[in-house]
Amino acid sequence: MRSITLSPVVLALTLTLAGCSSVSMSPERELAPAGAAPADPASSPVATRLPFEPSNAPFAVEVASTADVLVADRCEVDGAQAALCGERGVQHDVITQTDGSAIGIFRMRSLTVRPNARVILRGDMPVVLVASGDVRIDGIVDAAADGDDGFAGGWSGSRTRTGSMRVDDRGRGPGAGSGPEPASRSGAGGGSFCGLGGGTGGAIAYGSGALVPLVGGSSGGGGFSPGGAGGGAVEIVSGRTLTIGAEGIVHAGGGASMFGGGAGGAGGAILLEAASVVVRGVVAANGAGGSGNADWGDILQRAGQPGLTGAAQARGGVGPNPGGRGSGGAVTDGESGLFEQVIPGSIGPYAGGGGGGAGRIRIATLSGSASVTGVVSPSRGTPCTTVGVVKGGDPRAQAGRDDPSLK
Repeated sequence: MRSITLSPVVLALTLTLAGCSSVSMSPERELAPAGAAPADPASSPVATRLPFEPSNAPFAVEVASTADVLVADRCEVDGAQAALCGERGVQHDVITQTDGSAIGIFRMRSLTVRPNARVILRGDMPVVLVASGDVRIDGIVDAAADGDDGFAGGWSGSRTRTGSMRVDDRGRGPGAGSGPEPASRSGAGGGSFCGLGGGTGGAIAYGSGALVPLVGGSSGGGGFSPGGAGGGAVEIVSGRTLTIGAEGIVHAGGGASMFGGGAGGAGGAILLEAASVVVRGVVAANGAGGSGNADWGDILQRAGQPGLTGAAQARGGVGPNPGGRGSGGAVTDGESGLFEQVIPGSIGPYAGGGGGGAGRIRIATLSGSASVTGVVSPSRGTPCTTVGVVKGGDPRAQAGRDDPSLK
């Protein structure tokens, strides 16, 4: 057998390679068990840290996603579902708030909503959209109710019926409107949130100006149709500049009742947080008008208007016993419906439904100021719209700037 002589260099290399079996390599990353919380994005080398801590989602201060979300058409977003307008790479989480309710959170690098595009919030959960970079909205972000259907944290109208008899005519939510009171001929009460619903007594305001936790509006009381639903709740966060363009709209209006003296729903909640905020378009969380109460004819004429995308008050349904107007602009409470006459064949001897109260709007920036040349409703100067400093912003700006006026 022929012997082989190794050179000193080859021998050294051979011994080194052989020793690799005893070298401890970096361990593989352990897979999280099913149902476990997602990995902390701060451990990712691509994570970007926001210059402040977002309300309702403090862990979202770290954004690992590099998705640039561009919405050019119509898309629906459900806080419980991971999909965001067909874009891949968006981080999605569902967390429980301090009040026990759940919210859906989406994290991305940037968000652009093109003109004529519409992001429609669906499902039951309030939605939080977080971008480490810029957010620009030239289309519509829609968290509004649709009739007696509430979405994104807005409370739906009561639908419990037995034949044509009212069984459960009270609305839903902490500020739910009451049903009509035929003995006093009072109409159903509008839903409340920051502003009070018009109509029967017992309306209460709830929630906080800071919108923590993030909750939606309450529904109005039902007549012979369900009360309108409350507007939903949406939080939009930008680590840089959040711009609502001249044609842009962020809308969380209450839903309208169709007929029979049902009341309008309250406006919902809109929370805008960014390093800087520019509003040239519309930010609105208005209550809906109540439906009129008369005969069965002209049902469409008896419907109230939903909460409007502007500062005007939604009108109540017309008729001999008209519904009350919803909130709008500087008017934060809904109006009561009117009882003017008994009509043969009328649905009930009571007034039209009351209008829904105003929702809540909050704008917070690093400096405690915002550039607002567009429409904000409820209006600046009311307790239902506040401006302040984001958590981690300028502490000198916090004192004296967290007030109802946007300056």
